[in-house]
Amino acid sequence: QAPLVVTYVANCGVLVASGETKILIDALFDKPNEAYRAPAPEVLDRMMKGLVPFDGVDLVLVTHNHPDPFDAALAVRYLEASRKSLLLAPADAVAEMRTAAPEWARIASRVIALDLTAGQQAKRDPAHIPVTAFRTLHSGDRDSPMNLMYLVDVGGWRVFHEGDSNGKFDGFGLENASADLALVHYWFPLEPNAARFLQEVLKPRHIALTHLPIRLEGDAPSKIDAVRKYYQDIYLLLPGTPPRTFQPSATAQPLDGVWLSDGYGYVIEIEADTMRVSESTSVSCIPAFTARRKPGLPARDVFQIEGRSGELEILPGLSAEELQVHQAGAASDVV
Repeated sequence: QAPLVVTYVANCGVLVASGETKILIDALFDKPNEAYRAPAPEVLDRMMKGLVPFDGVDLVLVTHNHPDPFDAALAVRYLEASRKSLLLAPADAVAEMRTAAPEWARIASRVIALDLTAGQQAKRDPAHIPVTAFRTLHSGDRDSPMNLMYLVDVGGWRVFHEGDSNGKFDGFGLENASADLALVHYWFPLEPNAARFLQEVLKPRHIALTHLPIRLEGDAPSKIDAVRKYYQDIYLLLPGTPPRTFQPSATAQPLDGVWLSDGYGYVIEIEADTMRVSESTSVSCIPAFTARRKPGLPARDVFQIEGRSGELEILPGLSAEELQVHQAGAASDVV
């Protein structure tokens, strides 16, 4: 399983790549609101020319039609230059691309428009890449422009991008997202409701913080440092941030062996693709259930409980001798 590499472009724009899969998210813009940074000219030039690391991009995702993540004319020129890339975007962004395109027919077959109402979600499979889009109101509870959050599979890694949402996620089923990486607004870990969403609902392994105004670039690092202890891995996307490489959990920490829970009385035996869970007391150890590893998730360790519904995901602990067992809907993880 290939690592996941995240290359920062500007504002909420990134390139995410694993193996031969490359996805550009909210990166095609050059004239943002003056409060936010645009891609550096040399970075934009490399994107438009398809130079490393922006060569071979399979899919472009656009979350919303605002000048800080998207420019319609630039997106048209990009697709004209990058003949194999597909683009998925809200319908209002695509409508603006139609207006900007001198020859829309040349790129129309590679553009996918999603016209959803707030609260709806849709699944698509562009370039054989599974994508789920969730329509929210824009920040400030505005219906326009459309905002789409994305949960996308990048070579087996689950990547969540929040776009510019209003921070209200009830009803989307994101407690089952099992995100490896979440890209969300810089203020999420600082605002109680958004922090609760990250810690108790989405529970991503890694968090990259986006959409940071220029005026806050000096103060934000210390504020994030103050809450860092509540997250497994969290970092700010700042100018000059180098690419981050994340290794698959299966290679980072061996699972096979016998694990004892802290305070719950569970004995968990893992051998290859099988997990056996027993309940122990001072006088007995009674088998409780067996679970099998789910196929098709090479970047994650998820086990399906046999005979009833329920999945258990193994997350890294604070050391090589510690694991966390997460079950969607449970009040807390088992350590």
